[in-house]
Amino acid sequence: MYVQTYIMTRPNSSIPWFSRTEEISRQFGIEKREGRLIFDEFELSHDELSATYTAMWDQKESYQNFIDLPMMKNFREERNVYYNKTGCAIRLISEADV
Repeated sequence: MYVQTYIMTRPNSSIPWFSRTEEISRQFGIEKREGRLIFDEFELSHDELSATYTAMWDQKESYQNFIDLPMMKNFREERNVYYNKTGCAIRLISEADV
């Protein structure tokens, strides 16, 4: 299995988190139903200024295939523009083949 954990931050709680589109949510559902995405979890801090996102995939190749989808490339580009504009940040803090 392949696990990644990210930390996301925002300057204040009035700035919304960048969220998944319906299309992206559907694709996550497909990945789960087909057994490639074992689980993913978004956990908000007590002050709501940071969040931890963890995802476990059946293998790194499944994750790579998923992020290579055109819709995911567009999603990441849009998220990065939003984060730069609003002062939010995302950082990979760990990844491992387990």
